[in-house]
Amino acid sequence: MRGNTYTFFFITLVCIGCALIVAGAASALKSQQEFAERIDTYKNVLLAGGLIERGASISPQEVEKLYQEGIAGILVNVQGEVTSKETNLTPEAVLKQDKVLKGTPGYIEKEKREYPLYTVSKEGKIDAFIVPVYGKGLWSDLFGYLSLEADGKTIRNLVFYKEGETPGLGKEITKPWFQDQFVKKSYLNEANDITFTVGRPSSTPYPNATEVGGISGATITGRGVQKMIVDMMNLYRPYFEKSVWSKG
Repeated sequence: MRGNTYTFFFITLVCIGCALIVAGAASALKSQQEFAERIDTYKNVLLAGGLIERGASISPQEVEKLYQEGIAGILVNVQGEVTSKETNLTPEAVLKQDKVLKGTPGYIEKEKREYPLYTVSKEGKIDAFIVPVYGKGLWSDLFGYLSLEADGKTIRNLVFYKEGETPGLGKEITKPWFQDQFVKKSYLNEANDITFTVGRPSSTPYPNATEVGGISGATITGRGVQKMIVDMMNLYRPYFEKSVWSKG
C-alpha cells in the first residue's frame, strides 16, 4: 500500500514538473515571437519612412533604437481627431477591426473606429507620415505602409511586406522596380480629389502625378493596389485636412 502511495506521488510530481517546464518554454517562446514580430513591424515602418534601406544588415537592437528615436505612433478617428498619442497597430490589426460584421462581438461603428498613423521626426519637426495600408489582391490580402512627405500629399515610399500573390506576376508588387514608381507621386489631383491609377505596364515613367505603370499579367492585383491607396487615404484625409493642410 505504501509502495503504491509513493509511486502515485512520484508520478504526480513528475507530471507537475513536466507541465511547469512546458509552460515555461511556451511562455519564453511566446515572448521571443512577440519580440520578433515587434522588430519586424519596426523595420517595415522604418523602411517606409526612409530611415533604413532595403536589404540593410541591422541588428534588432539597432532597429529598436532607430524606431524609438525617430518614430511616433498616434491613433486618429474618421473625423480626423487624434484620440491617442501612442500606438503600434499593424495593418493586419486594422483589417481585423474593419472586417467585424455588424451585430457580432467586437463590432465598432465606423464613425467610432480609430486608425494608426506614424510620424517621422527630424530635428524636432515632422519629416514624414506613415500610413498603414491594406487591400485585396487577386489571391490574398495586401499589407504595407505608405509614407508621405511632410506636406501630407507627396508619396515618399510604398512598402508591401505581406501578400500571397502569384510569383512573377502579382508578387512583383514587393519588388523595388514597382514600389520605386510611387516615389514623388501623389494621391491627389489638381482639384485635391483623391485618385490614383495603376495603369498599363510601361517601360517609361508615367508623367501623370497620380499614375504608375502596372504589372504584365497582374491587372487585378494592380487594381487592388489602386483601390487600396484611394480607400485608405479617404480614411485619413480628415486628419490631413485638419492637422496638416490647414496649417500649410
